Amino acid sequence: MKSCWYVFWNVCLVFATFKTCSTLPESIETVYNSGPSEYRNIQAALKDLEDKLTAQFHFKVLELEEKYDKQMRKMKEAIVQHEIEIRRLKKVEELSKIEKEQAVKIQDDVEHLKLICNKWQTFFNESDFVSGQTDAEGSVFNHETPQRVRKDEQEQIYGDDRGKAKRLLLGTTAPTTESTVAFYVYLSHSETKIGPHHTLLFDYIETNVGNSYNKHTGAFIAPMRGVYLFSYTVFSERQGYGSFEIVVNSASRGSIFVENGGAQSVYTGSTGVAVLLLNQGDACTIRTHSTYASTGTIRSGKLMRTSFSGLIVGHMM
Repeated sequence: MKSCWYVFWNVCLVFATFKTCSTLPESIETVYNSGPSEYRNIQAALKDLEDKLTAQFHFKVLELEEKYDKQMRKMKEAIVQHEIEIRRLKKVEELSKIEKEQAVKIQDDVEHLKLICNKWQTFFNESDFVSGQTDAEGSVFNHETPQRVRKDEQEQIYGDDRGKAKRLLLGTTAPTTESTVAFYVYLSHSETKIGPHHTLLFDYIETNVGNSYNKHTGAFIAPMRGVYLFSYTVFSERQGYGSFEIVVNSASRGSIFVENGGAQSVYTGSTGVAVLLLNQGDACTIRTHSTYASTGTIRSGKLMRTSFSGLIVGHMM
């Protein structure tokens, strides 16, 4: 009886062990899948942090792209402005070369005219001397001699240059002395989209005694060493502003600032005055500041003139 009970107990033990072993993998999988609540919270927090970092990274990339795009646009605009300025300077250089050639030609004409005037003066002196001779002293000449001499001398002096001398003598240039230098010029129209280092070309010449101002280059070239008085006035339209310099041989010698921040359609102007000692050949111009970003429209019309003027007040040896 005891042995039977022992056998029965062993059989039950074997059956329970088998049952437990068969259900063990399922229990382990259930525990692993469920996990503690802290573990699930950590996973959720990591997922949320990952999403935030991804969004911030994406936003930062977009911000950097926009920033570099703006910088690239500014650089391209600056390159375009420099290319425009280079083309303009090349045009100015070509016009300056033409002006120099014309100046040389005018100088030759002036020298030729001086020679003609000297010959005329000599001719008149000799004619007066001949006509003043007595009949006895001038017996070798007949009464037609002075007229014949005058005609021969006239042909000898003028020759083929008679028309040229007449053109030079009857020109429209006002009679002035060599020391008279004065000019007054202004813009005949408004200028838009101004940028830095932009030379104003005052195209309408009201006064240019001495022909020292060139409307193609916007430059006044000092014909002699001396003290000069300059004045320049600039008007700006609404929401426009800028710094304008008076420049001598690319060096700033003074500046004014024009600002028009009014809400209504009003205009604001500024005037600068400069007394400068210039050497012969120095070039004086008006331009926007070389680095400050001026903007808006320069106004010039019947009601107001953006202008540039100057004159010599004293000669220097």
